[in-house]
Amino acid sequence: MEFYEKYFSINLSDYQNIGIDLEINKLLFAFLLATITAIIAINYIRGTMYQTVKALMRHGADCEENAKTLRELGLDRPRVRNALKSNSQLKRIVDIAGRVRYTYEEYIKLSKQKGFRDEINFDEARLYIKNEEKDLASKIFEAKSPSVIETVLMCLLMVAVFVCLMFSMPSILTGINNMLA
Repeated sequence: MEFYEKYFSINLSDYQNIGIDLEINKLLFAFLLATITAIIAINYIRGTMYQTVKALMRHGADCEENAKTLRELGLDRPRVRNALKSNSQLKRIVDIAGRVRYTYEEYIKLSKQKGFRDEINFDEARLYIKNEEKDLASKIFEAKSPSVIETVLMCLLMVAVFVCLMFSMPSILTGINNMLA
């Protein structure tokens, strides 16, 4: 219990010259959880984008005439469908053949009309890489896909940094307290 009190239950009010009532360990733990969540989310999004672009390039879907459906690409999964709806980087690279394009003003006007929905029918949608984004698609294709092992190792590294920081925090705070005296 003394170990926990010394290293993992640190309150800045214990240091009279700092004078803030804040439990720093809870703040650091929240930062750790946010960082781990961000690492997992970023690698998940990057992996989906890499997988989609790689499948399109492998199947030669580089123009509207060569567009392929998700089923033809072997990507008919909810994660890919969601990425094509929400991932702005992927939407910048990938386009849907025959899709009606709206200007911003037209889209705003139509979106105010009752019953307007600009949804993608993924069973019929034929995807291809936009001509002006082929260089970016090539860079993504050549890049290494994030792996689960790398993601886990990065999360473990963050936990190790957190533990090291918690063990050194009493010394750091004592030094700051003494400097302020």
